[in-house]
Amino acid sequence: AVLQDTLPLAKAFTQRLGRPGGAPMKEVRISAIDQLGTSSGDVGSLLYRISEDPAQDVAVVFLGSRNWAVEEDSRKLLDGMKSRLVVLANSEDAASAFRIENKGTEFTLGGNFGQDLQKLKYFCAVFEEETYYYRSRLISDWPAVLFRVYPQPWEVFIQNLEGEVVSIGTSQEKPTFDMMLEMVLAYEKANGITLEAKLEAAKALR
Repeated sequence: AVLQDTLPLAKAFTQRLGRPGGAPMKEVRISAIDQLGTSSGDVGSLLYRISEDPAQDVAVVFLGSRNWAVEEDSRKLLDGMKSRLVVLANSEDAASAFRIENKGTEFTLGGNFGQDLQKLKYFCAVFEEETYYYRSRLISDWPAVLFRVYPQPWEVFIQNLEGEVVSIGTSQEKPTFDMMLEMVLAYEKANGITLEAKLEAAKALR
């Protein structure tokens, strides 16, 4: 269901990845990449934007899982693309999710005799610079968003008691949950916000 609902958006995104003034696009080809999808729940797809100039082709790995990232096919794709653009999109939403900043530790040291950890660590290093990020979550009962557009710093937003979206802090590095919680607590202290006030505001917004 997730793939069916989001794949059209991923395709539209891929179509727009041409260079300004570059060669026209011929087509976008879509293929499944997760061989273990039926058992793992992974539904990763490769969207390949074919240009009239092959040097301007673009690959988008959508919902790519950690299982796919350690397969030989992923290494072949990265090596084969050479200097052409490869975008890793929504890997944190895959069934076998992983986070770039974890550097492969989703796999234990013993996984495939330690090879999977090293392969995923290499894969994460290739995509180390996260150029666009948007993730919403609750932090101490506040609706919050972690946002970043390269080269700007990472920024944390919350929905305040009045229902307005406000920035509560920035970071040059991707903040952990604990770091974001510290920003929230500092915001509450600076504004004299009590637990009762938060709960009252939450009821009003429902």
